Amino acid sequence: MIALQVVTILLVLIGFIHQRKFIMSQATDTRDAVKAATAKILASFSGISGDLKALKAKIDALPGNTAEDQEALQEIKNDINDLVDRAAALDAETPDEVPPAA
Repeated sequence: MIALQVVTILLVLIGFIHQRKFIMSQATDTRDAVKAATAKILASFSGISGDLKALKAKIDALPGNTAEDQEALQEIKNDINDLVDRAAALDAETPDEVPPAA
């Protein structure tokens, strides 16, 4: 009878250990997913930041109001549109609400 109780207790303990390992695995998976998403977002911001610096340099390089300046302005407008598209894509990758915990 005592042996049966000991076996039952051991089985319950083993179940708790497996449950704890599963929970810890879920926490680790969530942490890794958050780290990966953060790295992706930071890389996107880095690209946008570089694009903005390049855009500012183009604006600063405009000498006057010539045909070349008009071409440069059109190029700047195109670059701005590209930045808007990138920002929209970044926004689309970010959920509006925090997803519920699994």
